[in-house]
Amino acid sequence: MKLKIMLALAVLVLVGGVASCGGSRSDNEDNWAGGYDSSTSGGTMNTGGNTVKEITAADIDGKWAGKYDPGVGGALMNMEYTFKAEGNVLTGTTVGGSEDERIPLLDGKIEGNRISFALNVDLAGQELKFNYTGELIDGKLNLRFELAGSGGSFTVERVE
Repeated sequence: MKLKIMLALAVLVLVGGVASCGGSRSDNEDNWAGGYDSSTSGGTMNTGGNTVKEITAADIDGKWAGKYDPGVGGALMNMEYTFKAEGNVLTGTTVGGSEDERIPLLDGKIEGNRISFALNVDLAGQELKFNYTGELIDGKLNLRFELAGSGGSFTVERVE
C-alpha cells in the first residue's frame, strides 16, 4: 500500500492533469444522496436544498479547467479536461504525463447532475487507475477522485 501511495505522489509530479493522493472532501459530497426526478421537465435533482437540472451536452461539452491543491506543501496543480456528452455517456480527455499527452476518459457516465469516469495512468510500468465522480452545480463541476484508498477533490469551470 505504501508503494502505491508513493507512486501516486510521483504522479503528482508527472501527471499534473490527472490527480494525486490527499486532499479534502467536497462541500457537496454529503449532498449526493439527493434523489433524481426525471418526471419533471428537463429533470431536476435536489441536493441539500439546491435544485439543479440534469446534465445535457450543452452543459458539459467543452474544455474545463481548475486548480488542485495537493495539501502536502506542493504547488497548485493545473487540472484540465475536455468533455463530450452523448446521451448519458461521457467521453473526453485530460492532459497529463511528462509531455502533456491526452489521456482518454474511461467508463464515463452521466446520471442527473452527476458524472463518473476513470483514468488509467502508466507510471514506470505500474498502471494506476483513478476513479472520478463529479457534480455540476451553478456552472461549476465539483470533482472527487480516488486512488488506492486515498483521494481528493477540486472544482473546475468551463473555459471553452
